[in-house]
Amino acid sequence: MHTGQSIHSCKRPLSQQSSADASPDQAHKKRKVKHPSGFLLPAAFWDNLSKVWLTHNALRELDRRNTQVPTKSLQPTRSSRPVTPNEVKAIQRFARQGGPDLSELRGSLQ
Repeated sequence: MHTGQSIHSCKRPLSQQSSADASPDQAHKKRKVKHPSGFLLPAAFWDNLSKVWLTHNALRELDRRNTQVPTKSLQPTRSSRPVTPNEVKAIQRFARQGGPDLSELRGSLQ
């Protein structure tokens, strides 16, 4: 049998300096810098873009802007007078007959 010293290995020999002593920059590839989660670009940056690509930061900016806009209540608006039973029946009959003619609308199904 051969001893480990007499066999020539195809592997690259280890350097004198151990990998633990090597600096982290030399041991690993350089990675992209990630900004902290609280990092936001100013609103003027987004306003001056000619085209806004759909990115994580663009969606974050959209969420930020949407939370600033006061939301309207989703309560239905009330008319000035109540709907009479005859009007309810007329609406129901109109709906049963298929509703309005939508054939002239663009993109409607024929």
